[in-house]
Parts: sequence; C-alpha cells; structure tokens
Amino acid sequence: MANSPTKVFINYRREDTGGDAGRLSDTLNQILGSGKVFYDFDQIALGADFEIALKQALNESDVFLALIGPNWEKILDTESKPRLADERDFVRMEIVTALAASTVKLVPVLVNRSTLPSSADLPTDLNPIRNLQAFEIRRDRWSDDVAALLRRLQIDPLDNRRFPAEEPLDRQARLISASVEWKRRNEPDSTPRRWVAYVDNHSNAPITIENALVTTTSLELQIEYNEPVGPGKSCDYELEESQFDPSGERPEIKAQFLDSFGQLWSLRKGILKQTRRRSPQPKTKTAFLA
Repeated sequence: MANSPTKVFINYRREDTGGDAGRLSDTLNQILGSGKVFYDFDQIALGADFEIALKQALNESDVFLALIGPNWEKILDTESKPRLADERDFVRMEIVTALAASTVKLVPVLVNRSTLPSSADLPTDLNPIRNLQAFEIRRDRWSDDVAALLRRLQIDPLDNRRFPAEEPLDRQARLISASVEWKRRNEPDSTPRRWVAYVDNHSNAPITIENALVTTTSLELQIEYNEPVGPGKSCDYELEESQFDPSGERPEIKAQFLDSFGQLWSLRKGILKQTRRRSPQPKTKTAFLA
C-alpha cells in the first residue's frame, strides 16, 4: 500500500468526532494529495442516489476509517432513540456497506476512548466491527497516534522528518497541518465549547506563520501571526462566540507560512500551494497564541 495511491474513506458522527474527522481529512489530504480522501456525505452531488454514490466511493477506497468517539453509540435522534438504531442512518449505512465490501480494509478508530461499544449497544448488522482490530487515537497525543496509524496502514507517514537539501523542497511543508476544531482538552471543559484554530508543526525545523483566514459561509476572521513555531510545536487561536457560534458549522482555515527554506506556502483543507519564495522577515506577533 505504501507505493500505491491509497484512498481513504472517513466515517464519523458529526456530533461525536466532527472536528477530529475534519482534522484527519486535512492531514491525509496533505500526505496523499487532493482527491484521495472521502469524508463526508455532502461530497455526494445533489440529486445523486446516496447508496449508489456510497458504493462507488467505497469501491474506489482502500481503507475505511470508522471514527468512534466517547458518545458514538449514545447520540439520539429527535425522538430520543439511538441514531444507530435507524437503518437509514448514514453512519450505520456506510459501515454496513463497508463490512460487505471485499476490497476495503475497515479499521475502527477509537477517539478518546479505549474500548469498542458493547454488543448490546450495537444493531446486529454492526456487531462484526467488534471482531476487527481497533486503533486508539487520543486528542492529547494526536500527532504521534495518527503517525502510528499511518505506519500500521503502510501509508507514507509523518515520521520522515529530515529535510536534506537534495530532497524535495515541499517535504517540510507537507508536515504542517492547519485545522479548526473543538478546544483540545484531556478533561471535560466546564466553559462553553469553543472552536479553536490550530497550526501544528510536525517537522524538525521551525516555520513562521504569517497569517490565517478563518471562515464560514457568512463570517471571516483575519488572524496575523509572525513569530517562529518550533519543531514539534503548535500554535492556537480560540474563536470567541461573538465571532463564530460554537453550535454552528465548523469554520475552515487557510494559513500562510514560511518554511525553513524561506518558501511561502498556503494551506487550506489539507491542500498545499507554494505562493512565492523569499527569506523570512521577523515581525511582531499580534493574534495567535503560541
């Protein structure tokens, strides 16, 4: 699989692991390239038959990652019934279809939990996932755990962190990720949940983030940040409720940064583009929190 154009299907419950799915999609888009990740049924064209489009997406995928968070089996519908109990539930339909597919490797990914749901909490057609080897990802060790998952899947991962001059000059840039997700916490947050813009430097050399643009369909926020971010470090900016409603749609982020070679890059939805090449100029930090 390491030498093939791997395609990954991400299955998730928006209310349970929505931010994690978006972050994982961005990471995989950087590693695998654009068009190699399917992670939301809203990627299906309007008017298309969902089941046909789903089977086509699965037929084109090598790996199916079923993200299972702390409340996955407990999410209820408007009638206070478990959503997994509905045969037309999108999450259930995707997993059932993947279980029946012979060409896709299904991996349950436990996000901030250590065990799969019990048989009693699963409909009969989902019980086979309990027989599959699961992989655990913890939000407080995201980078290390995702890198380990990709190694297990034999996908060219984030762990090659050396950048000799003779290697491609986008090597370091591909180890930078930008996402907007719920605030990373090991314990439940007693304050209202917040969207937080994160830029993570997974490389072994510093970068300089120049700015970031955080948007929804109706709002946008320009964030200036002109200070180096060290190897293996992250920077974050907490979005206030007056800027972005925590209960609303997940904002998107477009970040611009200078790598250690002096190249300027833009990063949006995991898609990396080189904008120009110049030497870094130290400036003053104005918004991001290191």
